[in-house]
Order: sequence, then C-alpha cells, then structure tokens
Amino acid sequence: VWATDHYEQLYRFSGELRLENRTIALRGTGLRDHSRGPRGGDKLKLFGGHVLIGTLYGSGKAFGLQRMYSPEGKTTLDTGYVVVDRQFHHAEVLEVPMLDEALRITGEPLRVRLRSALGEHLIEGELMKASLTSAYMPGMAAGADLLMPNPFIFSQGHARWTWDGETAYGLTERSRYFPERCA
Repeated sequence: VWATDHYEQLYRFSGELRLENRTIALRGTGLRDHSRGPRGGDKLKLFGGHVLIGTLYGSGKAFGLQRMYSPEGKTTLDTGYVVVDRQFHHAEVLEVPMLDEALRITGEPLRVRLRSALGEHLIEGELMKASLTSAYMPGMAAGADLLMPNPFIFSQGHARWTWDGETAYGLTERSRYFPERCA
C-alpha cells in the first residue's frame, strides 16, 4: 500500500550556524526516513495508519520501529530494531503508542516495548511537540479536522525517550483514519 522501498538513517551531526555576527554551535542526532515507489490511488483505501519512531542515544544505543495497519486495525507491517554495544538486532514490536482521538500536540505519555535476541526492551517517552494535518484529497492541508467525513489525521513530531536511564530525543510520526467519527 505504501511505496515499494523504505529506508531510515540515524545520524550524528555537528557544525555551526552563522547569523550576521552571531555563531551558534550545533550538535545532536537525527533520523532521516524516505519511501520510494508508487503511493496513493485506490490502494490507499487499504491503509489505516502507521507508527514510525526512531531514536539515537548519546551512548550509541538506538531503537526504531514501523507499524502499519489496515482501516480495520489489522497490522500489515511490523518491524523494529535495537542497537546495543554497536550491534544491530532485529526486534519484535510488542507495544506502540497509536494515535488516539485526543490528538495531543505536546505532553502525551508514550511507551514502546520491543523484544530482540537480547531480551525485552521497555522505552518510555513523552511527546514534546507535534504538528497535525488532515488529508483532503488530492493533497494535505494544515490543521486537523475530526469533523470532516472519514477523517485521516497525520501527526509528526518529536518525543523525549528514556531507555535504561538514558534519555534522547527522536522522531515520532503517527497517522490514523477515524471512520467511527462518521455518523
């Protein structure tokens, strides 16, 4: 339903931002994700939403996941990973924070549970800031509207994630159809 390829790149960056006579040192981590291939059209009726989360910690530890599901809530893609001691491990996705009707843009408690060959990993977080949009065919418009017929809400933002006492910030992207809102 969503493209033919998808990749994610966790990275570190450092540099300087120069504005007129000011220089600001920058240092941090990030996640770049990109999908390729055909999207949309009639196949989009099979897409009910998704959760995409990825975070790189200062120690080098990392985790990421992607879950996609049908409009009925059936999981159609479930993939996760952890990086511990510079070793990549595929992980089973046990729990993800799905988008709910509250549509919070900040302060939402979040929880991820993954299981890898190393055991179970509990990662707790808090949504720091997200932006919300609604899909209006043929494109997207700013703002979220749960009152429109069969609303599809897209939330993209950042969260603070704590895993075994270490804290980092990462991408937290979620979407969902809310067909029950259509009365």
